[in-house]
Formats: sequence, structure tokens, C-alpha cells
Amino acid sequence: MKNLRSRSSVSRTSAIAAIAAAGALIAGCGSSGDDSTTTNREAAQTPAGAPTCYPDCSNQNLQGERLSGDLLGINLTGADLQNANLSGATFGEADTWNDPPTFNGVSMSGADLRGATLSGAKLMGVKLGNANARKANFANADLRGASLAGANLSFATLDGANLGGANLNGANVSGTDLSTARINAETTCPNGRKGDASC
Repeated sequence: MKNLRSRSSVSRTSAIAAIAAAGALIAGCGSSGDDSTTTNREAAQTPAGAPTCYPDCSNQNLQGERLSGDLLGINLTGADLQNANLSGATFGEADTWNDPPTFNGVSMSGADLRGATLSGAKLMGVKLGNANARKANFANADLRGASLAGANLSFATLDGANLGGANLNGANVSGTDLSTARINAETTCPNGRKGDASC
């Protein structure tokens, strides 16, 4: 009888321990301390086509990278995107104004840049043909030799932008003041003629 009570006591103790362990396991699932859960959550929030550094890609080397999809709010402060392909990407209100990013030679044909802030950005030779840059801010940006043919630049800000040698043939510049941009004899104006001091 004594042995029976002893075995019963051991069984109860084991059961209580098992229940406690199960409770701890359940409580731990999805907690902030679960690195794997946090990693999965972060991965799920990264848009398709975004670089692995999203959303903070400041000072990152993204040369030759292919970026696409909705990159709204990405931080490209000081990033180097030389020869990157951003065709069709969305960059509305990208945080790029503190330390201008390098976009030299970047292909952004057909990219959605509506409302994007790219003031002071290095955009030499960038390919922005047929891109939608309505209300984009290119103030003081270096757009020398850039291809902007057919781009939507309506109501864009180009104050102080360097458009020397840029091709704006067929670009929509309604509501945009080109008189404040820097234009030279090699610049192709929206009407197809070569510029001088203005278009």
C-alpha cells in the first residue's frame, strides 16, 4: 500500500512538471525574445524585389543590383546604385536628402518616382525614359547626360538641377519651371530642340 502511494505521488509530480513545461513553451512562442519568430516577421514585411538591407539601405553598396516593386519609404541616404536597374520601382518620398545617393548610370526606365525626393542626388547618365516623376523633387540634382525622354516631369522641382547634355525630348514638363535649372547647348529640350541657356 505504501509503495502504491509513493508511485501515485511520483506520477502526480511528473504530470505537474509536464504541464508547467508545456505552459512555458506556449508562453515563449511568438515572444519578442524568439529570434526565429522576429526574423520571420521581418522577412514577411520586406517587399518583393527590395534589397536585403530594406528599409534602411543608407550608405550601402548596391552597384549593379536589381531593385523592383514598392520601395516606398526606403532610406537610400548615401547609397551607391551605380549601374543598378530600378525599372518599374516605386520610390515615393524616399529618404534621400541628407547625404545625396549615387545613381550614376542607373536604369530607371518606366520607374514610378511620383513625389520622390531626390534633391542633390547624383544622377549622371541615369536612364529615366518614360518614368513617372510627377511632383518629384530633383532640386540641385546632377542630371548631366541623363535620358529623360518621354518622362512625366509635370509639377516636378528642378531648381538648380544640372541638365547639361540631358535628353528631355517629349518629356511632360507641364507645371514645371525649367528656367531655374542649369541647361547648356547639349541639352535636348522637351520640344526636341537643343537648349542654350534655357529650354
